[in-house]
Amino acid sequence: MKPLWKFSVWAIAFWMAIFLFQLPACTWDKAPYNNLNGSGVCYQTEIAPLINSNCAKSGCHDGSDEEAPLLTSYNDIMNYVKPGKPSKSKLIEVITGSGEDFMPPAPNTPLTQDQVNLIQQWILEGAGNDPNCAYTVPCDTTNVTYSGTIFPVIQNNCLGCHSNAGTGGGILLTNYSQIVDSIDRIWGAINHDSGFTPMPQGAAKLSTCDITMIEIWMNNGMPDN
Repeated sequence: MKPLWKFSVWAIAFWMAIFLFQLPACTWDKAPYNNLNGSGVCYQTEIAPLINSNCAKSGCHDGSDEEAPLLTSYNDIMNYVKPGKPSKSKLIEVITGSGEDFMPPAPNTPLTQDQVNLIQQWILEGAGNDPNCAYTVPCDTTNVTYSGTIFPVIQNNCLGCHSNAGTGGGILLTNYSQIVDSIDRIWGAINHDSGFTPMPQGAAKLSTCDITMIEIWMNNGMPDN
């Protein structure tokens, strides 16, 4: 006859297996970006530019202000993110709040609802940093327009600094006329040409896709479409 304790151990193991089998998989345990079909939010091409342009810019969270937490890297940002839990993440709290901690502070332009939704989705998917996703995002250059292609690039990568006269060297890029007037400066800056300040400042160079689309738009006469 087997000792009773052996039956107890097997019983516990059995029920633990049943319990674990029935647990739903955690969102943040899954790959946050599916390179097979290009689904998911990509940190490098979608989230990092927003943070760099709106938060980690000069005088804010770039290390120049000792009282402002650093937000210049993925690890910095993750100090204020709870993967899988947007509502519990400090980052979401400050970009959607209305109190003293609201970011970016006035007179800077607040993030749009679409930008907030994108960050929330990234966190919900696990707030991952897949180094390959930046190279698998499809580049569609068949229908380049100002409203649907060019301004979103400016909005996500430049507008955080260039939305008011007090930042961005006084260069405004809030509308079509201002962008066209500054296009030579923009082109030199995003290509990191000699004699121009590389832009986006303190961030990675724009993707080849983004630069190509801007070039196509310029070659087409910069239509306001």
